[in-house]
Amino acid sequence: MAQLEDLRLLDRALAQLPADLRAVFTLSELEELTFTEIALALELPRGTVASRVRRAKERFTQAVRRLKSEGMR
Repeated sequence: MAQLEDLRLLDRALAQLPADLRAVFTLSELEELTFTEIALALELPRGTVASRVRRAKERFTQAVRRLKSEGMR
């Protein structure tokens, strides 16, 4: 049951990310691609991927905290 709740939390937190950040976050954190692989897949400069992943992680963490404080868990 806790695993299902974790998946719901993941889904809701991901949904709060803008599409560009959600894409790099998913490829980096869930698919475990390197920044270079993501850059090639999305046709972006590697530096852009790195900065988007950093921002995505920050926003994802904020979303998870907010959802938990609102009772989503």
